[in-house]
Amino acid sequence: MRQLSLFTVNHWAFQGLLRNMLTGELPGVMSSLVPLFWIAAACLLLMVVVYRKVGYRE
Repeated sequence: MRQLSLFTVNHWAFQGLLRNMLTGELPGVMSSLVPLFWIAAACLLLMVVVYRKVGYRE
């Protein structure tokens, strides 16, 4: 279960918040923001693919 939690948005968001509270240094926080960015980019890509496949064009 611990290995699976590494692939969730909650894990990366919490790690970024925790690092910000403990150290407050930008490089430590950025190491948690980068995976969040890639997860958001993957969700956006998936949304575009599904949107085009279903064809919700007006």
